[in-house]
Amino acid sequence: MVKPDSDEAVRSGGPGFLHAWLPLGGALLLAAVVVAGGLRLNRVAGVLALAGGIQLSAAFAALSL
Repeated sequence: MVKPDSDEAVRSGGPGFLHAWLPLGGALLLAAVVVAGGLRLNRVAGVLALAGGIQLSAAFAALSL
Protein backbone atom coordinates (compact mmCIF):
# COMPACT_ATOMS: atom_id res chain seq x y z
CA MET A 1 0.00 0.00 0.00
CA VAL A 2 1.41 3.40 -0.98
CA LYS A 3 0.61 6.48 1.07
CA PRO A 4 -1.33 9.12 -0.88
CA ASP A 5 0.77 11.88 -2.47
CA SER A 6 4.09 10.20 -1.63
CA ASP A 7 6.45 7.45 -2.68
CA GLU A 8 6.44 5.85 0.78
CA ALA A 9 4.98 2.36 1.04
CA VAL A 10 3.57 0.75 4.16
CA ARG A 11 2.66 -2.85 4.85
CA SER A 12 -0.92 -3.71 5.62
CA GLY A 13 -2.72 -6.80 6.83
CA GLY A 14 -1.03 -9.70 8.59
CA PRO A 15 2.51 -9.07 7.33
CA GLY A 16 2.28 -5.42 8.37
CA PHE A 17 1.11 -6.42 11.82
CA LEU A 18 4.03 -8.83 12.25
CA HIS A 19 6.48 -6.29 10.82
CA ALA A 20 5.39 -3.81 13.48
CA TRP A 21 6.01 -6.40 16.19
CA LEU A 22 9.59 -7.27 15.09
CA PRO A 23 11.18 -5.13 17.83
CA LEU A 24 9.21 -7.07 20.44
CA GLY A 25 10.66 -10.37 19.21
CA GLY A 26 14.20 -9.02 19.47
CA ALA A 27 13.49 -7.58 22.90
CA LEU A 28 12.20 -10.95 24.10
CA LEU A 29 15.41 -12.64 22.95
CA LEU A 30 17.55 -10.07 24.75
CA ALA A 31 15.40 -10.32 27.86
CA ALA A 32 15.92 -14.08 27.86
CA VAL A 33 19.68 -13.59 28.08
CA VAL A 34 19.30 -11.15 30.98
CA VAL A 35 16.83 -13.37 32.84
CA ALA A 36 18.98 -16.47 32.41
CA GLY A 37 22.30 -14.81 33.18
CA GLY A 38 21.38 -12.28 35.82
CA LEU A 39 18.34 -13.71 37.55
CA ARG A 40 19.14 -17.43 37.10
CA LEU A 41 15.56 -18.19 36.06
CA ASN A 42 16.32 -20.67 33.30
CA ARG A 43 12.78 -21.88 32.71
CA VAL A 44 11.39 -18.35 32.36
CA ALA A 45 14.30 -17.46 30.09
CA GLY A 46 13.51 -20.45 27.90
CA VAL A 47 9.89 -19.35 27.56
CA LEU A 48 10.97 -15.81 26.66
CA ALA A 49 13.47 -17.07 24.09
CA LEU A 50 10.91 -19.42 22.58
CA ALA A 51 8.29 -16.66 22.34
CA GLY A 52 10.77 -14.27 20.74
CA GLY A 53 12.01 -16.90 18.31
CA ILE A 54 8.50 -17.86 17.25
CA GLN A 55 7.55 -14.23 16.74
CA LEU A 56 10.66 -13.47 14.66
CA SER A 57 10.20 -16.65 12.61
CA ALA A 58 6.55 -15.87 11.92
CA ALA A 59 7.41 -12.34 10.85
CA PHE A 60 10.20 -13.58 8.58
CA ALA A 61 7.93 -16.18 7.00
CA ALA A 62 5.10 -13.69 6.47
CA LEU A 63 7.37 -11.01 5.02
CA SER A 64 9.22 -13.34 2.67
CA LEU A 65 6.09 -14.81 1.05
